[in-house]
Parts: sequence; structure tokens; C-alpha cells
Amino acid sequence: MNYVGIDLHRDFFVAVAQDSTGTELFQKRYENSVESVNDLVSQFEIPPIVVVEATRNWMWFIAALQKRGCNVQLAHPFRTKAIAFARIKTDSIDAKTLCDLLRADLIPQAYIAPRDTLDNREIGRARISLVHDQTMLKNRIRVWCKTLFSLNYER
Repeated sequence: MNYVGIDLHRDFFVAVAQDSTGTELFQKRYENSVESVNDLVSQFEIPPIVVVEATRNWMWFIAALQKRGCNVQLAHPFRTKAIAFARIKTDSIDAKTLCDLLRADLIPQAYIAPRDTLDNREIGRARISLVHDQTMLKNRIRVWCKTLFSLNYER
């Protein structure tokens, strides 16, 4: 069995792959795309077990891995103390640590909700963001009007 630890960022991800004995098979940085996920998974005869730390953009990534037949675990970011308290933090070290924890079955897992639930959550987040923007714009208009009408025009 092969294991892959992934440190996911907004524009790229770093993957570290190990076999069941802990021998590192490869370490590579990929751009965030479905093609990159396909490229990663295609390097294995059997889809590997993959761990990804939960970040803001993990949903599309996990869906792409699951489509390729990977068993995916989502690591809880606040409970992954080995990464959180590391003295040296690089993307490759974080990915390797995740891979080691996965191999030892020590991943503090976060819940992966069903697709419908994830979609509903995204709709709620989008609404909150739009209401925030609306309030901000209304406040800016009020300040602008108050400043405009409080000016003393001398003619």
C-alpha cells in the first residue's frame, strides 16, 4: 500500500509519497488543477491512501481524488499538533509529517460532509459575504452623504 501526504495551498500543493515501510517514493510540487491530481494518482498502480489537511479550498481537491478512486482522509488542522508545533515549517516537511501520521494511522480526522451539505454551506457562506458587502457599502454611502451635506459652501 502507498501513502500520500499533501500540503494544500491556494495555488499549489506539495505531495510526499511513501510505501508501507516508510521509504519515500517521491516528493513533488504541483499546481492546483484536476490535471495535477490526475497526474499524481496516475503514478500509482493502485490508488493510494491520501491525507490532506483541511484548508479553505479542500473540497474540490478531495472530490478530484475520490473520483480517481483514492481513499482520502481529511486531517483536522488544529488537532495535528505535530505540524502545528513544528520548529521548522516548510511545505515538504508538513506533507511528509502528514504522510508519516497517515502510515501510522494517527491522523486526527475531520468530518467530510456529503456533497449536498457542502454545497448548502457554500451558499450560506456566499450569502453572509454578500450581506457583509451590502452593509459596508451602505455605511460608506451614509458617511459620504453626511460629509457632503455638512460642508459649508461659501458663495
